[in-house]
Amino acid sequence: MPRVVFFFFLLGLIRECDVKLLCKVG
Repeated sequence: MPRVVFFFFLLGLIRECDVKLLCKVG
């Protein structure tokens, strides 16, 4: 698994968590 793919995968997870937190707060 290339590092770039892992980086984008991690970024997607963090972004998804942010969206869920924003939805909970909003």
